[in-house]
Amino acid sequence: MHHNATPNGQLHGGFIISATTSGVGKTTISSALMRAFANMGLETQGAKVGPDYIDPQYHLLATGKPSYNLDPFIGGGPIGVKRTLSRLAASDVVVVEGVMGLYDGTYLTPTTGPIDHEIHKINYASTAHVATITKLPVVLLVDATATSMSLSATIEGFISHSDLVEVKGVVVNKVGSKNHSMIIERALSQLPIEVLGLIPRDRDLALPSRHLGLVQPLESEAQSNEMIERSSEIVSKYIDIRALLSISRPLRSHAGKVAPSNLRLLRYARAPLVAVARGSAFEFTYHENLDILREHGAQIRFFDPLEEEFDQASTHLFLGGGYPELHMSKIAKNKALLRQIKEFASDGGRIWAECGGHMLLGKAIEHVDAVGVLPHTSHMSKSLHLGYRKVVAKRPNPLFDMEDIVPAHEYHYSTTIDDASDLTFEGFNHRGSGGVSTDTIISSYMHFHLGGLLKYEDY
Repeated sequence: MHHNATPNGQLHGGFIISATTSGVGKTTISSALMRAFANMGLETQGAKVGPDYIDPQYHLLATGKPSYNLDPFIGGGPIGVKRTLSRLAASDVVVVEGVMGLYDGTYLTPTTGPIDHEIHKINYASTAHVATITKLPVVLLVDATATSMSLSATIEGFISHSDLVEVKGVVVNKVGSKNHSMIIERALSQLPIEVLGLIPRDRDLALPSRHLGLVQPLESEAQSNEMIERSSEIVSKYIDIRALLSISRPLRSHAGKVAPSNLRLLRYARAPLVAVARGSAFEFTYHENLDILREHGAQIRFFDPLEEEFDQASTHLFLGGGYPELHMSKIAKNKALLRQIKEFASDGGRIWAECGGHMLLGKAIEHVDAVGVLPHTSHMSKSLHLGYRKVVAKRPNPLFDMEDIVPAHEYHYSTTIDDASDLTFEGFNHRGSGGVSTDTIISSYMHFHLGGLLKYEDY
């Protein structure tokens, strides 16, 4: 890994920002730190533990570089995480934002490789699991709301829960007053951990949200950018940035080897050209999926379904997730695109549609006419469908064969009527079916990471 010297002469690498629980402000603090490091002239890279799409958008805005998901469940197990990590090794500092609380993962048995039963008290695909894979130190973020001295017991519990996770520092957020701060400092002084900062409660350290989580920053990019810059000034004032850099660790990454023929999606195209929907309605795309497509010989052409058609020479069409239900009136006016998608499907073009893309291929979304390639209709509900899934197809499709057990993630409030049931899936204490699997179309609510579909050579 390339290193530049920090102002105090220390070398820097990567670290993980985790939390005791959700809602502490991980995305805000992580993005603010990324911007602070970038403002210091450091080549800064963001990463996200887990399958989230929106948090990496804030990382991109903070650093100017795409953020990558480190997810052993959907991304190819520990080897997949190491392969992803190798993409970040050219940066000076890598800030990895954790998922949920430090030890929150899944009890679902992974599809890629066996669980390491020697990893005591660490759930698969948790931030702690990723920390053991990457060997990166953890900075714990805790919420001081309505507590003070008890924080020491909480932090001590997280430190001692597993000796395989190295918790090197703590940042306390939402401190109420100067007196509150002094009490917390005294309480934490007895712990074997460095207190890197105490951040006062501040309205500027909050991000807007909606039904699928945070609002996408691209919807108000100037405002989001201003918020990140303001947040970076706050964290730079209250967090010891030099001390934080000094506890970071060089990245240990392994690229692995993947045979090009292992990517089924591109197997039948000599010169693959993949049209990828982007923009405010369809922005949920793992950046590494694009990398993997390119590495297997594909060209990528983006288009915005709100106002554009896609390249007529395309051999593949990818319609990812997003918020089509918020933009259907405008999408419906783009009749040339809707007609083009229908013709592409009837001509045998290969289509990979996920969640919002699956909704678009149906007859209607919230009673507004959609493409109509598939017979279902979609509408919003109050029920959240969330979790890792193991998926099996009744028929082969562009992504995988019918006998394959494929990792996926599901996260949506919408539901479909008259949907097909070509895909069966299993979650923790949950089973179901839905979606379409044909020779040319894979369309469902499931989100797939191509890293979880590749066959890695041993190394």
